[in-house]
Amino acid sequence: MKKVKNDRNSRHNKLEELFISRHFIIIWILLVYLATIILQSVEQPLPFQTFLFTLIMGGLVALHWFSRVLTDGHMLYFFIVQVSLIFLASLVMPTGSLAILIGLLPIFISQAMIIYHHVYKIISVFLLIYLVYIVGVAVNYGASQLPWFIAIFFLVLASIIPLMIIIKRQFHDQSRIRNYVVELEKAHKKVEELTLANERQRMARDLHDTLAQGLAGLIMQLEAVDAHLSKENIARSHHIIQQAMLRARKTLSDARRVIDDLRETTEKGFTTIVEEEIQQFSEATGLPVQSEIKPIRPLSSFVKEHCFYILSEALTNVAKHAKATNVFVTVKEEADEFLLEIKDNGNGFEVNGIEKQPGHYGLLGLYERARLIEGELQINSEPSKGTTIQLCVPRGRRQENGT
Repeated sequence: MKKVKNDRNSRHNKLEELFISRHFIIIWILLVYLATIILQSVEQPLPFQTFLFTLIMGGLVALHWFSRVLTDGHMLYFFIVQVSLIFLASLVMPTGSLAILIGLLPIFISQAMIIYHHVYKIISVFLLIYLVYIVGVAVNYGASQLPWFIAIFFLVLASIIPLMIIIKRQFHDQSRIRNYVVELEKAHKKVEELTLANERQRMARDLHDTLAQGLAGLIMQLEAVDAHLSKENIARSHHIIQQAMLRARKTLSDARRVIDDLRETTEKGFTTIVEEEIQQFSEATGLPVQSEIKPIRPLSSFVKEHCFYILSEALTNVAKHAKATNVFVTVKEEADEFLLEIKDNGNGFEVNGIEKQPGHYGLLGLYERARLIEGELQINSEPSKGTTIQLCVPRGRRQENGT
């Protein structure tokens, strides 16, 4: 099953490579089309052949435009149709065929290198195109001109292939990064599921250790009281009832403690968390914090967790690097957006090229967390002018319910 999925992904990636490179090839086809028309018009204008040539090149452009719907089984036919159209176009425009053959055939060889990963398939496509090139040159210019045209062909091929290899590598890098992001999102979701499962287990243990055991003890004591009352042992019954009352109070106290713990982790509002974090920051650093915290609608635990991390990381950076004298924190809602802003009057830094600056990897983590909650993070800073970190999260079902 996993192998089938990997094969499907590999096939999708190859077709996506073809789809990405098609824009470059279509533009190149149009340039070759113009060059061919010019060459033919200078030597001998051929109106009917030019019209026919235009239809052929239009078919070639359409073939590449709809190349995204192709599958692995269509690739061989894809190249055969391309080469056939090019050969036909070279016969229609004999004088301009130089631009057609040299301009397009090397491109299709490079395209085969992108699509195919097996050497023998690439060689097969190369031999097919090379054969068409030789025949086209021999028909239009004569066999005596073949050595010169072959040299030109390989010179052009040597110029184009490195460019296509660079395009292919860039696509592979982008594809690998996308796969890493998907895997990270899956891992984060799995961790969240495991966290919820562990929390349920903790709740079950707490309920068992408090309510279940407490009620079981009360039942045993009440049964003992019932037995002593049937024997008219009033003093012993009274003593057991006193013990049962103590146990009931302790069970009630333990149950309240468990409920308070649950409320602490699941029901505490984000504004309360922000106020506590600001207070702890001020006590630890001695920096005054001015805050504008307005009532907001509840956030899901997922969004709340990442927003709190962004706040905490931003304040930590202020304490470590900013050398600020004042800090400003804003929490509010505007229209359908939740806003969190942390601002200081410290040293600041150059935002451009931040990914290359040592010591700012935590800021890159803030961007990643903002992306996970579908928010937008902006970091504005200049040397000696302080730093402003602003998080904007669109309100939606995910933000409010965590779904």
